[in-house]
Amino acid sequence: MEKQLEEICSRLDEALLEYLNLISNYQENWQQISKDLEGAFMQLAHAKYTMGPGRLTQDQYDGRMQAATRMYKYIR
Repeated sequence: MEKQLEEICSRLDEALLEYLNLISNYQENWQQISKDLEGAFMQLAHAKYTMGPGRLTQDQYDGRMQAATRMYKYIR
């Protein structure tokens, strides 16, 4: 009986450590995405400032520009 309790506790500890590791990875990824978005908005603001009072639309973007990352939507 005591051996089973120790095994259950060990499994719970492993699951908790994995969960905490996943949360840590999530937070690191979130911080990186936030930094990337902040940089992108600053670049867009700078482009709008340097182009003058007219609006910067997608028609004025450089045609060679491509997405650095692709996002996929998970559908169940």
